[in-house]
Amino acid sequence: MPKNELDEKATFYKKGTKRFRSDKTWFRTKADLYEIPNKNLNQINSPSHLKKQLKDYAGGMKVNA
Repeated sequence: MPKNELDEKATFYKKGTKRFRSDKTWFRTKADLYEIPNKNLNQINSPSHLKKQLKDYAGGMKVNA
């Protein structure tokens, strides 16, 4: 995922942040963490669909030489 998409789709949590689960239990992050809600992930319908998305993404990347 390009960094600009990560900034748009994810929430950043600093190391040591208390994260709560839906069952009311919690944990502290052991490292800085980016969390992306499932609703913000790309839809994948099959392994071949995933391969196509990866190929399309790689084709659009700029490589510094």
